[in-house]
Amino acid sequence: MREVKFPRGYSEVRTLALSGFGYLESIPSHSTDLHSTDGKAEVRYQVTSKGQAAWEAYRFTSWSGVLVVFIIEFFRIRNTDNAHAILDRVEHDTPDLEDAKVRAQSLFGTLDMPQKPDALRILDHTGDEVFYWSPQGSRG
Repeated sequence: MREVKFPRGYSEVRTLALSGFGYLESIPSHSTDLHSTDGKAEVRYQVTSKGQAAWEAYRFTSWSGVLVVFIIEFFRIRNTDNAHAILDRVEHDTPDLEDAKVRAQSLFGTLDMPQKPDALRILDHTGDEVFYWSPQGSRG
């Protein structure tokens, strides 16, 4: 078995996990293997269409380590017409949507607001909704 050097900035575990989930695929080598300066065979990877769709949906911001501002909105839902009244907005800087979800759900029960919220949503830096949650599990 040959020694393999994974893409710069990616650990073996991360690369294999992304490959296993179908987000990355190795590119077959042509006539000769590429080798890095330390002599290890270098395998090239490309993002699959599944990986691209996930990138667009979730922005995969944790790959780059760049902090993104997510806006967490807490709101009440009027039963008669499903109107939403925003109770509070909180900015959360994180490189990861999953971290923003955990923070939002934690704040749901602890943040001091004029009324108890019925649901929350998370908006990305462009204002697009990327997550919705309510304790009832239904969308209001």
